[in-house]
Amino acid sequence: TDAIDEDDCLSSFQVTTKATRKSMYNTVRGKFTDKEANYILSEYPIQTSSTYISDDGEELIKEVNLAMTDDNVRAQRIAHFQLLRSRMQDSVRFDMGLAGLKYKAGDNVKITNTIMGYQDKVFEITKLAIKPDPKNGIRISIQAIENVEANYDPDSVTYKDYTTDGLVSIPDYNNIATPTNLAL
Repeated sequence: TDAIDEDDCLSSFQVTTKATRKSMYNTVRGKFTDKEANYILSEYPIQTSSTYISDDGEELIKEVNLAMTDDNVRAQRIAHFQLLRSRMQDSVRFDMGLAGLKYKAGDNVKITNTIMGYQDKVFEITKLAIKPDPKNGIRISIQAIENVEANYDPDSVTYKDYTTDGLVSIPDYNNIATPTNLAL
């Protein structure tokens, strides 16, 4: 993880410390491609946080469909991580020179900013744009959101029991095969 501070930037850091209510949620639900149900879309168990619901005063639901995920445990894990990430609220914007070309969306960087009191705080780059700049040649505009490694701990997930779309297979006792190889 590279470190970035004020000296690396062409602009000052623009910091947002609170996400809008529109972008917050405390419950994640959706569908995944269930390999145990012959690869049909099925709902994975809802991931929710009673603490977040209490903080928000109401249930705020986000739909996260995982068409490329075929395992309910993995789907629950992804939904849980999404739920935790919804509370990462600090975001930054800044511009860099050519040095910014070594980054791409999804990279983590450690940001030090004396004004905000950040010392190697980890942020994930979410958006990167190359803009022409008459003074510096090009300017790399970067947006990033805070990222905490502990949010990705698979042991932090409470997995819920799962059955395919809530259905349980019950044998049909009205259609019993005729016995064979019986000896009297």
